[in-house]
Amino acid sequence: MKKILLMLTLFFFSLCLLNANDPQAPSNNQPEKNQQLAADEAFKLKINGLINQRRLLSMNIYQQRVELINTDSNLRIMHQAIIDLHEKMAKQLNDNPKIVSLIDKGKDIDKAIA
Repeated sequence: MKKILLMLTLFFFSLCLLNANDPQAPSNNQPEKNQQLAADEAFKLKINGLINQRRLLSMNIYQQRVELINTDSNLRIMHQAIIDLHEKMAKQLNDNPKIVSLIDKGKDIDKAIA
């Protein structure tokens, strides 16, 4: 895993260096480019703001759901039933020889990466 991350990092930096060395051709329409860059930057700021709003909203929804599950006994019972079913299903799946074989292969790959 470390080797893959290192290779991806080196690849990313080499791409950055290639782009940094890319010469810009002189342009006669510099004011148009500046306007386009300003518009692009404004768009990016707007999108980033919306993404941050969505992230905060998602966190708020999560917190409200947790609070409701903790305070409402019916929701808490349903939640526990889902957790119990999930655990039961996971145990049955992990007892399957095909799944055991795949899990073992995954462990071998993880060892090779590390």
